[in-house]
Formats: sequence, structure tokens, C-alpha cells
Amino acid sequence: MQGSKAQPPQIRLLEAASELLMREGIGGLRVDEVAKVAGCNKRLIYHYFTNKDGLGRAVLWAQVILLSTLDPVQSRFPPLSQRALRFLKDFFRVPAQLQHTLSLQPSESSLRRAAVIIVRELLAVSNHRLPLDEALWQALSSSLMVIASPIPSASKTKVSIHSSAPKERLSIRAELRPRHS
Repeated sequence: MQGSKAQPPQIRLLEAASELLMREGIGGLRVDEVAKVAGCNKRLIYHYFTNKDGLGRAVLWAQVILLSTLDPVQSRFPPLSQRALRFLKDFFRVPAQLQHTLSLQPSESSLRRAAVIIVRELLAVSNHRLPLDEALWQALSSSLMVIASPIPSASKTKVSIHSSAPKERLSIRAELRPRHS
């Protein structure tokens, strides 16, 4: 995926980094690879984002903003609840001014990628540090798993979150169940 020269370099870098972050996680985010995929000089990463961590933060912010654009009329995906969006914006510390200035084009693949990145990041954080109750976690993770699912009939996927003890890691299990019309 070479970056389209029609897009500004900052957007091309965010798109390239998002794709790599989805596939490799934050540990696999390499500045050289992002620049190559975006078709940009790697110095632009430092110009726009200061460093690799700044780029990673900007990618997470962009994914949260993208998920907040879900429109149930135009998308086959269910929108996230206002409470879930507020949690994501607070947890990832999305700057308020960025929420109104970053214009991203939501597509099915970009929304799916956003959900995968957010799920990956939330699961990477110990559940001791996630400041949310079980009901919000259930609603948020279920919605994100439906969006992230590459299965065309994702709306038929039942996601269950299991915890054997309050302080232990949560496990996620998705099951496909036929929907009866």
C-alpha cells in the first residue's frame, strides 16, 4: 500500500502507521517502514509527530475519532455508545481540538482497522489499569469485536467476556451463532 500522493503527507503517514499498527502492534511500528509505505521522507514523521511515540499516539487518536463517526444509517456497523466513546477519548487522552480538525474518510476497512487497533491496545493494558466497570467493558468490547470482525455476517457473532476473578485477566471468546429470522 503506497501512500497516494493526492493526500497530504500527514494523512499518508497516519494511514501507513495505522496499517502497520493493526498488523504488528505498537512494538512493530517502525519509522523507516511507515515512511516507505507512506511514500514520504522519514524526517516528516519527526516534523509532524515529534517521534515514534507521538506518531503512535496520533494513530490511536485518529482511530478513536474514526470510530466516533459511525453512522448507523450509512454503516452496517452499530455505533458505539456515548459512554463508550467518552471512555475511549478520555483513556487515550484525545485532544478536544483534534476531534474537530482531523477529517478522516470512514470506510468499512478503515473502521475495521480502527476497531482492531483499539482492541489490541486495550488488551495490551493490564485490566488493573482500565478504569471501567464490567458492563461498560462488555458493551465496548462486544461492539469493537463486531466492527473488527472480517466475517461478513459479523452481526451474528456473539462475544462473551469471561473473568474468573475480579483482578485476573479477562478472556474474550467469540462464537458464531446462526441468526434466526
